[in-house]
Order: sequence, then structure tokens, then C-alpha cells
Amino acid sequence: MHWRTDGQGRLEDRPERTSSRIRVLVVDDHEDSRTIARLVLENAGCEVAEAATGPDGLRVALADPPDVILVDIVLPQMDGWELARRLRANASTRRAHIVAVTALADADTYERTMAAGCDGVLTKPVHIANLVAAIRSGVAKNPPLGGASPGLPSARESALPPI
Repeated sequence: MHWRTDGQGRLEDRPERTSSRIRVLVVDDHEDSRTIARLVLENAGCEVAEAATGPDGLRVALADPPDVILVDIVLPQMDGWELARRLRANASTRRAHIVAVTALADADTYERTMAAGCDGVLTKPVHIANLVAAIRSGVAKNPPLGGASPGLPSARESALPPI
């Protein structure tokens, strides 16, 4: 099950929050990256939302706050740093675990990302084991409703090629 924006910022297929499954919002302007992340995370038992722009990501997060947010830094209309700052400034999303996912791998990017309010940084291409570890870290920080977590694969089980 997943929910996403329709490209106009309106939510589609939005389920009610009735389970304790981890909800992850993937904000990335590359459809292939979103699709691969969604498939991996859904296979791990997560509910996944997608957004292609910073403003759409903000709308989705505010409408139904996720547990974990994976955000690309280079996004159209609003970069990932500004999105993270706005998410941290809002009472309904400030406790979400925000992880930047970026191809920018320099020290300045890391410092700016952490200063914007992100909890971590994953460098593209992302290895599945690192993605799962980021989700687990977010769950440990802020458990979803009911405190249960999905059957995320162990690091050994997820030692697959990068996505």
C-alpha cells in the first residue's frame, strides 16, 4: 500500500493510519529512484509515500506525518535543505527521522545537511543494507503507532547491490 501526490500536490490512494507499519516518505525528483525505494521498503513491510518536489513532499508530510522521510537534496522548486528546515519547524513533523539521500558527497554538503535538521545522510548509490539501517535508526528514535516494527531484513539479508 502506498500513497503519493498526483503531481499537483493532491494526495492519491491515501490510506487511514490504522496499522503500526512504518510509514516512509520518499522525496526524490527521479521516478526510478522513488520506485526502487518504494519496492524495497514495501517488501520490508513499510508503507511508502512518494513526492517528486519539495513542496509536494511538504504537503504529503503535513497531511499525514510519516515516521521516516528520505529526501533528495537537489529537488525542483524547494531543495532538500529547505524541506528539512520546514519539516523541523512544524509541530506535526518535527519528530520524524529525516535522512538525506544525495549524490553530493563532500564535507560541506554533510554539514549543511545536518544543520538543516537531517538525522543522517546516505550517499547515492544507496546500498539496501544502509537504507534498512537508516529506517531502523528512525524507528528506534520514534516508534510508529503501537510500537511495532515491520520485519525489516537483517543487514546480512539485505547485502544486495546498490539501488
